[in-house]
Amino acid sequence: MSVFVGPLGGLVETECLSGLSVQREQRLVERRDIQGRRYVRKFGPVVRSWSAEIGHARPEDLALLHELQAGQDEPWWLVACDAQFTNLLPPRVSRMLDWVVTGSNNLYRGGIVPLDGGGVAATSANPDYTGDDYNYRTPLFPVDPSGGPLTASLYVRAGIGLTAGFRVAWFDAAGSPHLTTPASSVVTTTTDSGPLERLSVTATPPAGAHCGALQFRRAAVVARPAVTWGATLHPWVEGRGASSVVLTPLQETVNAAHPSIASTSAAYTILEVAAGVA
Repeated sequence: MSVFVGPLGGLVETECLSGLSVQREQRLVERRDIQGRRYVRKFGPVVRSWSAEIGHARPEDLALLHELQAGQDEPWWLVACDAQFTNLLPPRVSRMLDWVVTGSNNLYRGGIVPLDGGGVAATSANPDYTGDDYNYRTPLFPVDPSGGPLTASLYVRAGIGLTAGFRVAWFDAAGSPHLTTPASSVVTTTTDSGPLERLSVTATPPAGAHCGALQFRRAAVVARPAVTWGATLHPWVEGRGASSVVLTPLQETVNAAHPSIASTSAAYTILEVAAGVA
């Protein structure tokens, strides 16, 4: 299982893992009101930690992890193995929070909405859908460092009488728009009532593009954005990527120390530190 970690424009594939488990925690405080009734108050979003294990590796194979951990001066992106084919967006972004809104438009929090094919989405968003510009986009997310394609999707209901559009825009390693290559092909819907239609696009990042962002316009209701690496559209899963993590130092166990059969086991923890990404 490969884990990619590093700055947004420079993810590094770390040593293959024999095990990776995730823990989710939220601070809960039990209170009682003036009638003595008990209730629970939540403070802050859910934050996660990943316990990473490497069963057997040569010492030189662990050198990159040591180097990454020692040189980490600020939080980095994490694309864990399961996030790559489920949804690499951070959880809040996949719930239509923390989107970037430009111009004078607004993006309001929505509720439960029906979806094409059956079922519902528990959270959604209601944009100001007038205008022709792509005034709504996700925060930047990393593309596959190998240059492979990605598949993005979004459930959409168009504004009345309008054609809603959805696409992927490209950015360079510094987070600036990739001006030499246009955005991906636009997929559209004219459905302006009833269940939301799932729009999807598969595109290969152009040379020099290290980041992407989902964009839409003319939509009245949107829900369940997702991005996966690869050319396959998968069932929707809440975001599993993380845009702000730190690595703890490696804990090692020497299995064999002879030069010809040197082997080491290692374990470390990845901690989510930004309050806005869970």
